[in-house]
Amino acid sequence: MVDVAKLHSLVIPVSDLSAAGPWYGRFLSVANMERGSGFTVITLPAGCNICLLEVHGYRASDALGPYPVLAVPNAAAMHDALAQAGVPVSAPEASGPHFSFAFWDPDGNRIEAAQFGIPGVS
Repeated sequence: MVDVAKLHSLVIPVSDLSAAGPWYGRFLSVANMERGSGFTVITLPAGCNICLLEVHGYRASDALGPYPVLAVPNAAAMHDALAQAGVPVSAPEASGPHFSFAFWDPDGNRIEAAQFGIPGVS
């Protein structure tokens, strides 16, 4: 067996890197981005990276594939802010001690935001 300390990076294909980088920066409130030729690496505060990889002509399919789940301090507030900004969002769900919802980037990639360990949510 191999010991895995943490998830280092998640690669998300995008069709237009010049549009995707600012979109992720705005809606994830992240300014720390390293740009390269055909990719942008966004470092999240917890140390995990999202790597946006430009793939010309890319469009996410309707089939559900891997997607990131972001731990956020206030999922309800984030849901409302994204919806007000016109970002496609799912209905929020409360299950066990967490609250979550999905949203989609301009290429149709699913992203989930979850607030874990909420007292009184079951």
